[in-house]
Amino acid sequence: MPQATRSPFSPQALRFETLVDHGYTPPEHPVGTKLGFFNANPFSTGIANLGYQCVADYLIQRGVNVYFAFADTMNGRAFLNLDIPPCEVDLIAISVPFEDTYLNVLRMLKGAGLPIYARERGSDFPPVIIGGMAMINPLPLQEFGDVFVIGEGRETLYEIVRRFDLCRKHYDKQEFLQAIADLPGVYIPSHFHIRLDADGYVDEFRAIYGSETIVANPPLPLDAYPIHSIWTSRYSCYEYDDYFSLMIAMGCNMKCPYCVVGNTQTDKSGRALISNADQCVEIALNRRERYGTNLIKLFFSSAFHGSLQSNAQELKSLLEILLAHGFQARVGSLNIEQGDDELFRLLKAHGQTKVTFAPESVESLRPSINKEYITDKKLHNLAKLASKHDMDMTLYTLGGLPGENTTHSVQLVQLLRSLRRELKPACRLEIHYNSTIMKAQTPFQFCSTVRPETIRRRYQILKEGLSDLANIQIVSIIDDPMCYFQPILALGDSQVGQVLAHLYTKADVTEADWRSAFPELGLSDQHYFRPKDPDRRLPWEHIVYSNHSLLKRRLVSLARKSGPSPS
Repeated sequence: MPQATRSPFSPQALRFETLVDHGYTPPEHPVGTKLGFFNANPFSTGIANLGYQCVADYLIQRGVNVYFAFADTMNGRAFLNLDIPPCEVDLIAISVPFEDTYLNVLRMLKGAGLPIYARERGSDFPPVIIGGMAMINPLPLQEFGDVFVIGEGRETLYEIVRRFDLCRKHYDKQEFLQAIADLPGVYIPSHFHIRLDADGYVDEFRAIYGSETIVANPPLPLDAYPIHSIWTSRYSCYEYDDYFSLMIAMGCNMKCPYCVVGNTQTDKSGRALISNADQCVEIALNRRERYGTNLIKLFFSSAFHGSLQSNAQELKSLLEILLAHGFQARVGSLNIEQGDDELFRLLKAHGQTKVTFAPESVESLRPSINKEYITDKKLHNLAKLASKHDMDMTLYTLGGLPGENTTHSVQLVQLLRSLRRELKPACRLEIHYNSTIMKAQTPFQFCSTVRPETIRRRYQILKEGLSDLANIQIVSIIDDPMCYFQPILALGDSQVGQVLAHLYTKADVTEADWRSAFPELGLSDQHYFRPKDPDRRLPWEHIVYSNHSLLKRRLVSLARKSGPSPS
């Protein structure tokens, strides 16, 4: 949850070279533009963010001076690699990966000595540019950022810097905003007039300057622009002192209707991007030669295949090559179609002690989320393989899917109990159970997230139904305030910005604080938890990753695939 972040580091430790173990020290270019690059996460999470790192590295390699700051490193020292006040840089960019960091955006602006509202920052302040994965819907933060980069940010952010250089000597904020309005993926809220009705639909809309539609930038090809760790730190959120992260794929061909990654991080055709295996090995070898790193974290292994249907052949080949070179690889969640005896054997040989899959729900509901290919029989076969190879098993599950009721919750308990019986007693079963958060730019943007009171009752069914079993663990944020505020922020609008401004100065924001903020401001949270009328215009429909009409058609198609709910 987004508490006011307090630095765990002493002021003397707040230096780039002290916190970062491996990676180059950003150079100082005497005539380069000064970009303050904020990450709204605390250092431990933010330094592990590959998107943040690859943008920073892209800019540094092109002569931009990049100065790093994290949500918990601004106490007494603004930047880790520069001793000047934040307001003295030329531009400020803020990476916002998830909704739980929104309050930190405002806190960092205030900590930098800037007014939090864009309208209060004139030409004597650096322009504030916001981007990151959470900006699939920028409306909750649009009162606070001058510019938003939607989608892939490297090329566009560099072009923003370049155009700033052209007007640096006679900088005028409004002229600058007009000068960059034509750049791909650039959204400037002050160039739009959007008025909402009482139910949260668009009542009036017009573009004051520039295009009426902002098309998100697609990811750059991984072969030409590989994504991997540039900097690593023992203080990161990972349990390893030394590691190297490598993005071997991006996006997903399965297009689950709730998944942001599968619906937004794809190439122009809508397919996942795949890295070249030989290049992956070469990058890993170069990293080891420089720093001696043997542990490689492979991101998006579930999408690392060349066909529309998931298979493990490419992943197994890569694991074989890495093993032959003496590396130890770690993979995260896998597609169930990838799970076979050979893959388990390879993972075990790499030293991995658990396997992770995402069935999400019971068999009768899986067609509604495009996962009808996952059968309970396949899950039991995977549990048998985990037992055979003495590996723990982690399952990602969701509550609150459209059409779900308490009968499904009971069925999920029965499924998990049967999988626990399939595993050896010494093999742990870990269940991640969270609410389905409906997100913008996905087919489920028209659906309603269940209120916390409902999902907590279903969570209680799960906990009670599994409480007598040994060596089973349930991981969830359902009891956290995030269960309440994340659905609101994910499908939020400019009214939510009022709530953020109301709360950001509090040191510890409780669920009661979030709930009371709405009536205190004369607002209601009701429409954020209601299904959306697909014939009405949603507040973020001028932001386009995929055609919103196509998202509506996909939702209708999925509804037809899901059979009647059990009584």
